[in-house]
Amino acid sequence: MNVSKSIPAPVPHPQSGPVRLLTCLLACFLWSGDGIATAAGPQPVQVGRQKQLFLDDRIVESRRGVFSLVNQPLKYAGNPVLQMDRCWGADMDFGHSNLIYDREEKIYKMWNQVVDYLWKENLLGYYTSVNGIDWEAPAVGQFDFRSPFCRGRASREHNFVFGKPGGVRAPGVFKDPHEEDPEKRYKMLYRRPALKPGQAGFHAETVKGGVWAAYSPDGIRWTNYPSPEVNPVYMNNDTHQVVFWDEARSRYVAHIRLWPPLFEGDSRFLAREGRVRAPGIATSPDFLKWDAPQGMKEPVAVNRPYLLIPPDERDAPCTGGFYTLECLPYENQYVAFLTRYHVCSGMEPGIPPVRGTARTPWLDTVDIQLVASRDGRKWRRLGNGRPFLPVGPADTYDAGMVYMAQLPVVRRDLGEIWLYYIGYRKGHWALPRGENEESSINLAKLRLDGFVSLTAGEGEFTTKPLVFDGERLEINARTSGDEGRVTVEVLDASTGAPLAGFGREDCDAFQGNSVAHAVTWRSRRSLEELAGQPVRLRFQLRRAKIFAFQFQ
Repeated sequence: MNVSKSIPAPVPHPQSGPVRLLTCLLACFLWSGDGIATAAGPQPVQVGRQKQLFLDDRIVESRRGVFSLVNQPLKYAGNPVLQMDRCWGADMDFGHSNLIYDREEKIYKMWNQVVDYLWKENLLGYYTSVNGIDWEAPAVGQFDFRSPFCRGRASREHNFVFGKPGGVRAPGVFKDPHEEDPEKRYKMLYRRPALKPGQAGFHAETVKGGVWAAYSPDGIRWTNYPSPEVNPVYMNNDTHQVVFWDEARSRYVAHIRLWPPLFEGDSRFLAREGRVRAPGIATSPDFLKWDAPQGMKEPVAVNRPYLLIPPDERDAPCTGGFYTLECLPYENQYVAFLTRYHVCSGMEPGIPPVRGTARTPWLDTVDIQLVASRDGRKWRRLGNGRPFLPVGPADTYDAGMVYMAQLPVVRRDLGEIWLYYIGYRKGHWALPRGENEESSINLAKLRLDGFVSLTAGEGEFTTKPLVFDGERLEINARTSGDEGRVTVEVLDASTGAPLAGFGREDCDAFQGNSVAHAVTWRSRRSLEELAGQPVRLRFQLRRAKIFAFQFQ
């Protein structure tokens, strides 16, 4: 509950002593979402110099004529940025994708699961780029490989760095900033099948299937952690292991996929075997011992501690649930990209469904929805079910499915966030229908902080009391036309009155487009005298969007 006004003192009433005491306690201790509200008003939100986004209303007390808008990224006009174009990749597709910008080496690096159309070959491909647009497949192969489409003998003149023998499914790769051992600077979780004793040269003690852990000094030469001391680390999960080091929680986090029975017996979700896909979580302090679910298909009551986002009434009646939850820790919060699979009941298993019609264009597709969290456990779905990254028009490179790569690259130098994703020309059931999936790596660009904006033709909103540290206020905003503008008032936290010199008439109205505009009042920008004391901000918007603000 948001408390927007001071709570009056209890009115005397001819009640018994205990009842009067309880009434007083209820009036004096009401949860505001940020602290305890007392008779003096809600406790101020300590924002310091942390950027404030509008993924929720934690800092917004009231609004008039202002609404929240989830903004879609713009797909790059030069897509695809990476396709299978070598002879050894002629019959292959991209699976799950992992990407970083290596600031030490000043180069982009990408690791993709590469599979043949029958999913018999499962390899880890390594790619690099100096600008994030033009990609190369360096010849750093770690084993002999020959495609039936290539001439000549098997060689290591390829970019496959892991997967022989045994294969690699749903790999999650990242560079670990927390690791002190240079030999383990890169880490990976991946699914491997069970192998029979002696198969592919493996010993009996190393053939157990499940999710395995591996490490590398350079992202090219990989070594499995010891088995059975470590591997497998948890149950057999065949969807992308979205893995990263979370500084805020001081733990390694993996977003995985569960497949529990129908949620609390809800008959709206009639997926295969009465189950529905849903993201789950596993965590570890050292990448060796994991707190993880023991089975994908356990009842909800068993896996509830690991369950993150189940489908709900917004997804009925045609949902196959959610596949992946790619995650971006961003400005002291978590933004994630929920992969949503559209299929009606009765279409799994059996005869694969046909693609959508004019009435059901979404059928058998996979798109992306935006979600957010402040603690990484409780997630909010944003946009009222509207896709954040939709599939493309019919017969285009991403008309069938889109899967986000882990992790987006924040380009502060350009004021953008680069979102890489795998686009499939065909739908989820393409292969059983005898169609090749034809996947590619693609790019979409979003404005810095641009996930959600407060937007108005004409309106205003007021923050809760804030305590900041800094000398100036910067806003990320955009106006439209000659009439568009943004002004900001600094208010007394108790009375709500504008502080002298910081009223609306004093503010130099912002017009234009900037990710870091310094607000001024009659050309004065310093707020140093107000730092450390509670204030409120009142933003007036006319034909404008505001994406974030920050004290600097």
